[in-house]
Amino acid sequence: MDFQKICDTLKSCPEVAQTFPHTDVVKYIELVALLKSTPALAYLQPSYQLSVPPLTLPANVHEFLKGCFEIPDETAKLAWEQFREIAWAFEPTADDQKANRVKHVKLFLIHGIEHRIGVHSLLPPTRVCLDPGCRKPLLSDPATLRDRELGEPRDYPVTVFTLDLGAVPGYSTSSYCRNCHTRYYPNYYVHNNATTRSYYLQDNIPEFIHSAEHFYTSADLCELFANMMATAWTSGTNCARIYNTSISKTALEPFMPTNWPSLKMDVDDVYNSFSPRPSPRPP
Repeated sequence: MDFQKICDTLKSCPEVAQTFPHTDVVKYIELVALLKSTPALAYLQPSYQLSVPPLTLPANVHEFLKGCFEIPDETAKLAWEQFREIAWAFEPTADDQKANRVKHVKLFLIHGIEHRIGVHSLLPPTRVCLDPGCRKPLLSDPATLRDRELGEPRDYPVTVFTLDLGAVPGYSTSSYCRNCHTRYYPNYYVHNNATTRSYYLQDNIPEFIHSAEHFYTSADLCELFANMMATAWTSGTNCARIYNTSISKTALEPFMPTNWPSLKMDVDDVYNSFSPRPSPRPP
């Protein structure tokens, strides 16, 4: 994070400086880094222009940031105008991103859910179609092919079972290739005429595993359950009981939405974490 640029920006815009102390600017930048994985920002620009911040924010992201800092509409717009370059260039490590999510989880619960921004936003690992046959020639140079951008994002509410935050509300998003009629989900993709799922080829286990239609489980939590079962002979029922009583964060319960898929783990959720249950194709 470039603190010199932050200081220069605050000096150049007294109106923002009066509203945003230095610590709030840091929080603003950390929140934007987390929001970059939400559908509203992830699909705002083509994949080949991701290094360039948008001139304006989508309405739901704007309202979320406005609520987080309790600022008027015009001040929120001015803040983005002043901080967008710094915030967009900020690339925290995976560990820092995880720590920032824990630090700001209450803001996502209080201000995010009403704007369809979950604590976790689960997206396909690709922004373009993986089928080479879907590449299209550039208008400026027909001899050059560019990967086809995915579009038509759809999201739906899910419960995400995590080790660091307990069970939290999130959104799972899929995107679509109009050329080959394939819809891409966070863990797999399906052709419109296909009856089977194709899972992505990845070097590592995905951070979150789609364990049932409206549930995801973090890989580190699956590993914990495996160790509990292998070394302590813990049953699936007791794994779920320990998770609900000792791992889930009771301090977050007052901020949780009431009309959400179950935020409690049961024995089926434990076993589905190891062998995901076939379910109807999500939206």
